[in-house]
Amino acid sequence: MFDKIEQFAHELCTAIKQAKKPIKVISHYDADGITSAAIMIKVLTHFDAMFCVSIVNNLTSEKVEELKKESSKYSIMLFLDLASRYLKQLDKFNCKVFVIDHHEIDMKEAIEIQNVHILNQHLTEWKNESISASGLCYFVARHMYADEQSLKLALIGLVGDVMDKNISKLSNELLQEAKKSKEIIIKRGLTIFSATRPLHKSLEFSQEIFIPGVTGTATGVANFLKSLNIEWKTNGNYRTLLDLDENETSRLVTAIMLKRLEHGKDIDIIGNIYIVKMFNQLIDAREVSSLLNACGRLEKPDVAIAYCLGCSKAKQEADAIYASYRYELIKALEWVNSIKNNITYDGYVVINAKNKIKASLIGVIAGIIAHSGMFQAGTPIIALAYDNDKIKVSARIAGSDDSKGLNLRVLMDKLSKKVPIETGGHEKAAGGLLSIHHEQDFLQELHTLLSMEVSSIKV
Repeated sequence: MFDKIEQFAHELCTAIKQAKKPIKVISHYDADGITSAAIMIKVLTHFDAMFCVSIVNNLTSEKVEELKKESSKYSIMLFLDLASRYLKQLDKFNCKVFVIDHHEIDMKEAIEIQNVHILNQHLTEWKNESISASGLCYFVARHMYADEQSLKLALIGLVGDVMDKNISKLSNELLQEAKKSKEIIIKRGLTIFSATRPLHKSLEFSQEIFIPGVTGTATGVANFLKSLNIEWKTNGNYRTLLDLDENETSRLVTAIMLKRLEHGKDIDIIGNIYIVKMFNQLIDAREVSSLLNACGRLEKPDVAIAYCLGCSKAKQEADAIYASYRYELIKALEWVNSIKNNITYDGYVVINAKNKIKASLIGVIAGIIAHSGMFQAGTPIIALAYDNDKIKVSARIAGSDDSKGLNLRVLMDKLSKKVPIETGGHEKAAGGLLSIHHEQDFLQELHTLLSMEVSSIKV
């Protein structure tokens, strides 16, 4: 794999040095995509290259065709954290095309293309290894130009894509470098939302570890901490998770586990906590990834990139955007909580939020539900939300494993053969975009296919 990375880096470096026209970078709007873009921006800046950046919430055939029409304006189009599904179209561009992506790929298309340089672990002997796009970007940048900030960004992207739970050989390579950094701290602890944010807020906004009756409600948090006799404020200062003593931490861990067991759900809530130094402050990488997601999903990716590049003004604006994002998230969670008793469970769950939840948040909400303990581990969860005249679809698997063996990426591909929908993603987290006019057809095909898939897995 690393020989492929070195070869790709050499080809990209040569193309950058020979570029006579500007270079266009196209990346995804989540934390992994934004950190990937920031890492490559640092590379391009190092080479004094002319470039522009476009952050998109998805890539469709139509968007690829639009990019093709303008491709002659550029020497290079560099796609990050996306595009593995559109290799045939990219092969016809009128400029050099480079793709750094970690999503599953059509192997046949990858073999047939001639003009696209692609780095994707699925095309190597490490095809079963997970790695973030930002991790791949860092490995490429390491052969061209990579500093301490690039390493931190790669780690934030890895955490943002929740790839720190099951560390692969590729991810471990990144973590081994991170452990040597003076600006990164990796330690074991309780993996609630943020170890460096005020404790009561960490509990309220906890996403990966959903705590029934606590997550999403300030009153629930206050009552929870009071019942544990844990002070969340001392001498006028808010306490963080790192401020708790051993006894307090033990009581908190036990109480969270009991809360989740009441709802039939237990997961390992102890894991690695990644602390990075940003703007001369130590901050949980999960919180940075959430902040970047907030900016991307609320259509302010430029602020997120400036934040990644160390702009202090962008930090102030990003903090304000993040506060708004958390408010929208709480509203969405409240809506889910209000309808949870009416959700039908048939071995799978479909939640059609329509316009009750912003399309930019539906993937986050689907992820929270998947970790909430509301449904049995392995249950497919499909969430939908309106996006103007489109419908955004996000699919997740409940729990930390996939005991039912359903591959969501394959599921979405099967649906695309029945209904016009652009799909992409991974085995346990996939999604799609379709016209609102096909809503009923999609739901009908979805229920039919899920019923068949779940039944075959149970047999």
